[in-house]
Amino acid sequence: MKLCIAIIVGILSLSLLNPPQSFAQAEIERDIGISVTIEGEVVELPQVLIGGSSGGVEVQQAKLAVKGYAYPDAGITVLKNRGVIATLLADKKGIFEKTITTDAGLATIGVWAKDASGRNSSTSSITIVLQPNTKTTISDIVVSPTISADRNKIRQGKVLKISGSTFPKSVVRLFNNFAASQVLAPVKADQNGLWAYILETKELQFGEYSLRTNSQLQDVGLLSTFSDNLNFEIAEGGNIADLNGDNKVDIVDLSILLYNWHKQVTQNHPADLNGDKTIDLNDFSILMYNWNDENRNVA
Repeated sequence: MKLCIAIIVGILSLSLLNPPQSFAQAEIERDIGISVTIEGEVVELPQVLIGGSSGGVEVQQAKLAVKGYAYPDAGITVLKNRGVIATLLADKKGIFEKTITTDAGLATIGVWAKDASGRNSSTSSITIVLQPNTKTTISDIVVSPTISADRNKIRQGKVLKISGSTFPKSVVRLFNNFAASQVLAPVKADQNGLWAYILETKELQFGEYSLRTNSQLQDVGLLSTFSDNLNFEIAEGGNIADLNGDNKVDIVDLSILLYNWHKQVTQNHPADLNGDKTIDLNDFSILMYNWNDENRNVA
């Protein structure tokens, strides 16, 4: 006997605050929401005795299968009531699937992923009842994109380089908290699931800002949940040689400069301190002049 329930998840609101990602029942078309199918199939599972043979409690078991889309070779973590119940790797295409035996009953199931650069997605979750001796399958889970920037503090007029991972060839859309009416152009991930966006900051005033993303799978039209917020600051002061934006010039900044040594770089590269598109002795001299100084101009 099989029981099938279809649950559709709509796009979450684009507010400054980032609410927990969770699935909810709603009548929304497939191309503007996430479709999650829960299928119950009767299976025979032994009961587990907890607390010893005398006075122990028998706990009924259930099977849970999760299926979805992440990033190529992503590390996937499956949670039940905030505790880890399984880990696995997505395949080379970014697809993942795992079947787990666990205690039956009411449970909040969460899924999140880590990409090849060590960035984490947000957690997508759904609260369901796992029926005893039943296999429940949650499918069409689309993990949110990961998101990061080349720095968290930048001078007005410089460009902020934003990047992350998502399912290969998905369309990535960015949403901001500083101009709701401003639509940022979508970008498309490459065949490895990598995406990048260049944000111009010349129109932004001094202060703190945030962005977040979601993605849409081209072939099946499914949408991901939102990523976590990416926070950054448009700063008036700071240090031109503070390459990683931690408000000090030290060995970390020197390492960034030396990593790019003698490279031809694009305009506004953080290690190109004199703006000539080459990382060389001139940039090294500027960094050394600012060594351990926290009060010069921000890059």
